[in-house]
Amino acid sequence: MNRAYIGALLWLVGCGGDVEPASQPLAQEEAEEPAAGFVVLDVGPAGRLLGIPHEAPPNADPDRVVTLRVEPASLAPELDGLAVLDARFVGDGIVLIDTEHALLHRGALETAGEMVTLDVSVHGPIAVRDMTVAYTVGEAPFLEVARADVETGLREQLTHDLAPTWNPALGPDGEIYVVSGATGGPRLLRLGDGEPTVIPTERFPASVRAPVVEDGQLIFEDESGDQVRLAVPSRGGAR
Repeated sequence: MNRAYIGALLWLVGCGGDVEPASQPLAQEEAEEPAAGFVVLDVGPAGRLLGIPHEAPPNADPDRVVTLRVEPASLAPELDGLAVLDARFVGDGIVLIDTEHALLHRGALETAGEMVTLDVSVHGPIAVRDMTVAYTVGEAPFLEVARADVETGLREQLTHDLAPTWNPALGPDGEIYVVSGATGGPRLLRLGDGEPTVIPTERFPASVRAPVVEDGQLIFEDESGDQVRLAVPSRGGAR
């Protein structure tokens, strides 16, 4: 999923609100800037995951495809140069979405780890917390929220009537924050125990990077590319 596609969804569901000045950047941007022509997909203790964006066909709105560059390449030489939609470090491995929309996990980077398929019909961006990943699944634009445990391989679709959804984020207590356009206008929802709860906001995640939850704040890029820090409750919220 790319920014233009998400922007179109926001326009269709009637997103409004004034844009404020940019705040602090997402964590991935705090690392050393990559060489020209590269984008940072993730930064971890062992290295970086970079991408070389593919040129989009004219008059098309395809998925963002990048050629994966693993730094250092010795971490996962078989993945270096692979065409992917997204890639993130998780634990001692890497999780990625390939161009067929399969969610794959390559564990144990220091050994000859195997690629394991966690899910199919997956759309990014991938959100990561500990050994859990969250993402959207289905046929665009009818995407619902799912998560998977990369250690056990357990996969769970969490919603069935909130499509379209996009840009999920994982909270510290297992909650998920995600944007839904199911009611005709975008709503930021918290998924946890019980019914989804609404987080009041006029600005919504709309990026190829997953939002992150840190210190009680949801940190994301909106459709204008501005970075936003929004206070969110770990529990409760207005319905």
